Amino acid sequence: MEEHEALLLVGVIRSVSSGIVSERSFTVSELIDEIGNMFQIEFAQETIRTVMSKAARIGENLSIIEHISSKYASDRFVLYVSEPRTIAQVCDAVDAWDRALRAGDEWLREVLLNIRNEIEADESVAPDTEQSVAEINSVPASDRYVSTRDNQPSVEAISRELRLVREQVESSNSIDDEARLISLSEIALFESAICQPRLAVDIIERFLKFCSTKLLVWLGLAVVEFLVEKLKALLDDFIVTMASVG
Repeated sequence: MEEHEALLLVGVIRSVSSGIVSERSFTVSELIDEIGNMFQIEFAQETIRTVMSKAARIGENLSIIEHISSKYASDRFVLYVSEPRTIAQVCDAVDAWDRALRAGDEWLREVLLNIRNEIEADESVAPDTEQSVAEINSVPASDRYVSTRDNQPSVEAISRELRLVREQVESSNSIDDEARLISLSEIALFESAICQPRLAVDIIERFLKFCSTKLLVWLGLAVVEFLVEKLKALLDDFIVTMASVG
């Protein structure tokens, strides 16, 4: 586990650990409530789901943490809450657990708050496209297309970056199977779209939103940032072109 993931897991374990009950199951929402009750910090569902899913995959054969999933019910995570250090140990987070135990809950709260703020800051790097969307929406629907031939350098750069991102999605251990399937499907759809002579601006906007929210959270800023910037540049070029035509 990466350091921030290990510390987040420790925050979860610390919030739910109990010397009385040996085993408890939680939905993601319940885990968020537990963290909020103890540390007065609220995390996004996707952040906690990603960390817990990864922890469950690491410890899946050791019967200490389990991810129970069904299309008929909310996902639940079963933890042996009477053995918090063991959970951390089998999930490759024991160093984070021991540091938090020595430093105390106030230190852990500060750590968790900084992690939450860092995640939010990373998400804010995603382009603010409200003004762009307003400008694009003022263009007649029949004209809201980008010529992939006229923008060949940008399209080629995006294609190269898509291949790299797809490889990261395929090999990453930080996302669960459902997120991987969604990501690969979205990437495949966009790869198919940019092979056409004309690319609808709506398709660019939709994929940009997916990259700058979900994919950024699942893979991290370093992997997705360049692709997001290239997509935004393509939209900006479209706006400039339409303004010059007007």
